[in-house]
Amino acid sequence: MGKGILAAVCSAAFIASGVVFVRFAYQSGLQPGTALILRFGIAAFLIGIYLWVSRRWVSHSKKEVGVFLLLGFVAYTTLGATWFVSLSLLPAWLVSLFSALQPLLIILGSWAFLKGDFTPKLIIPLSAVVAGGILLFWQPFSSAGLTGILLMILNLLVYSAYILIGQSWINRRSPEVAVFWVMVGATIGSVVYASVVGEINFDFELIGWFWVFCLAFVATVLAITFLWYGIRILGPSRSSIFGALDPVFSVLLAVFILGEKLSLQQIIGGVLIVCGVSVVRFLEK
Repeated sequence: MGKGILAAVCSAAFIASGVVFVRFAYQSGLQPGTALILRFGIAAFLIGIYLWVSRRWVSHSKKEVGVFLLLGFVAYTTLGATWFVSLSLLPAWLVSLFSALQPLLIILGSWAFLKGDFTPKLIIPLSAVVAGGILLFWQPFSSAGLTGILLMILNLLVYSAYILIGQSWINRRSPEVAVFWVMVGATIGSVVYASVVGEINFDFELIGWFWVFCLAFVATVLAITFLWYGIRILGPSRSSIFGALDPVFSVLLAVFILGEKLSLQQIIGGVLIVCGVSVVRFLEK
């Protein structure tokens, strides 16, 4: 189980790095729609090269490929679009709060619909994770736009459904090949989205290509690969709890790279999340 925990923690760190890469990409002139297209397009290309060089390509049925493409087209396009738009409407801390709420919805969904591995002893660490997330990212809702909040609620629901539905398909034979098709679907969906909102524009600074490559490779390819590897070993419920370290990593990156300040309340929230994750490890021994 140790490999599964390591994979889930690494995935959380890789996902958190996306905030930094997006911030620098925007500063170089990238628009959200263009960033989405390049993120998923480059990710699909890199995974395809890896599968070809390593000879790990596994053929899937037309039905399976169709499901993977649909997951990418619907889920990842929606996740990317809602996240980017919400960041323009809400404080970044408030947007990040929803990451800490993902374990709650995934565990309840796994327990209710998939007969998952929910047990009463998970209530303690789960409560710590959620409480830590609230302390870490709480901002007065009176100053937040209702549209942004609704978009992040949609983001949370789509992500949870993606994990719960996708696990039965993506981990069947070759998660790497499945993720490749998911990224292809996400690229197609991003092109459609960017076309509708008029955000296809490649006139940005040269350094922007470096930041979007980092976004695609680190925050997408590595993050998704480690995510599904962790789910394969731990299951969606426990994997989501370790994945809740994402907000903690986001804070550390914001402090040490972006130079943002950290309050005592946020420190306490981070400690609660780490303690919640640690308790899960102790209970599983």
